[in-house]
Amino acid sequence: MSGFFRGMIAAGFGGQGIMVLGQLVAYTAISEGRHVTWIPSYGPEMR
Repeated sequence: MSGFFRGMIAAGFGGQGIMVLGQLVAYTAISEGRHVTWIPSYGPEMR
């Protein structure tokens, strides 16, 4: 765990894979022993 990483914000519309990106980043950080908060938010684009 080296380096200084403060946070990340990702945004997109339905069908762009933003939820998958969030999951991948969260799982990768967890596997490195970092503390992670992932809050999925489904907007009106969800079917």
